[in-house]
Amino acid sequence: MPHDLKAGVIRVLNTAGETVGAGFLVAERLAVTCAHVVEKCEKTVEIQFYDQDNDKQIAKVISRGWSDVNADDVAFLELENQPPMAHPVTLGSIGHCSGHDYIALGFPDFGAYQARWSHGKLGGMVPSGNQRQPLLQLQGEEIDKGCSGGPVLDITDDRVVGMITEYRDSDLTRFAYATIAETLQSL
Repeated sequence: MPHDLKAGVIRVLNTAGETVGAGFLVAERLAVTCAHVVEKCEKTVEIQFYDQDNDKQIAKVISRGWSDVNADDVAFLELENQPPMAHPVTLGSIGHCSGHDYIALGFPDFGAYQARWSHGKLGGMVPSGNQRQPLLQLQGEEIDKGCSGGPVLDITDDRVVGMITEYRDSDLTRFAYATIAETLQSL
């Protein structure tokens, strides 16, 4: 049975109720997102699970790595409780995933609340000037602002191999980059 990303993905909201990014459960009451996402939340981080329109809760930031020079863009959130239909994603190694197809889920900033599925090919590891660890390159056009913090699922191995961290446009295409699962596990 394929991995059900929707059951572990969260939408991260600021105090005005606007979507600022995504995240996902890595343990029963522990979620991960990008540190730059929680910085947009000011003092309060509110989360909402995918497909649970009215069930919002406050999450406490317990670890943030973005403020240091060359730190990883990762923040961990402790949830007040876990809805019964939600469950952590299965993290896996990037191993030999280059060239595999991926899907990702995020919440682009298109005004109204919308989830967006992204897909494409997993690339290789590339150095990042902003982060301590290299990032996994993703080839695909749909990743946009609001997808940061979303999980990247290697379809071949049915494991989440990373978290969307940033994207850049080149002359011909858009590339996105993900913090790898091994970095998340080590933190």
